Amino acid sequence: MKSRPALAVALVSLSLVTCAQTFGGAPREVLIRLGTQRYGVGFDPEEVRVPLVEKVRIVFRNDVDPSWQMVHSVAIAAQGRETALIASLRFLPHEDHALHEALRGSPDIIAMTGPLAPGASEVIEFLPPGPGTYEYVCLVPGHADRMGMVGRLIVGAGVATR
Repeated sequence: MKSRPALAVALVSLSLVTCAQTFGGAPREVLIRLGTQRYGVGFDPEEVRVPLVEKVRIVFRNDVDPSWQMVHSVAIAAQGRETALIASLRFLPHEDHALHEALRGSPDIIAMTGPLAPGASEVIEFLPPGPGTYEYVCLVPGHADRMGMVGRLIVGAGVATR
C-alpha cells in the first residue's frame, strides 16, 4: 500500500515537469506573409523587419496573375551570401525543379521553397542565425539575377513586427 502513494506522487511530479517544459518555455516566433507582385517580377513586401526571435515562419504565396503562368520561389540567403547565390543561378540547370534540387542543402541558403505555380503557397520555418540583414531571392532563372527579384529580411532586437 505504501508503494502506491509514492508511485502516484512520482507520476504527478513527472507530469508537472513535462507541462512546465511544454508551456513555460514556449518558443518565440514571428509570422511573415510574403507574396509576389500581381503583374510583375518582385516581392510584396520588398522589406520585412522582425525582432530577434527563436523562429521565423514565412508563408510565401505566388500571387502573380494566373494568365502569366509564371513560377516563383523564395530562398533566404545566408548573411553576405546573396551575391554568390544569385551568381550561381547562371551555372545551374534552368529547369525549375532541377535547379531547386541542386540548391537544396547549399550553405548559401538558410531556408527555401520549391518552385510555385500561380496561386500556390508554401510555408518555410527557420531559426535566424543572428541579428542582421538577410536577402530573400527568387531562384527561378532570370528573376533575381536579371530582373532584381530580391527583398530584405532585417532581424534585430528591438525591431517591431510589421
